[in-house]
Amino acid sequence: TRQAGDVVQLPNGVIQKLRRFLINTKIPAYQRDQLLVLARGHQVFWVEGQPLERLSAIDQTDILHVVLVQSPDVDKSEDKS
Repeated sequence: TRQAGDVVQLPNGVIQKLRRFLINTKIPAYQRDQLLVLARGHQVFWVEGQPLERLSAIDQTDILHVVLVQSPDVDKSEDKS
């Protein structure tokens, strides 16, 4: 999920706060903190539901290897219900 200080690089090279990007792309406020994002530090490369073309930090020659790991804490909280 997003963190304070997260930014995206737009196709025109402009760096924009992720908060402003989500507002401009009409993501409802109640969904913004639930979206998955892929970032290194505060540089966001991908936002759930958004095409990669909207973010230019990755070009077509870059290769990303992403491994999703479920936190053990999530399983424990589900077992308690």
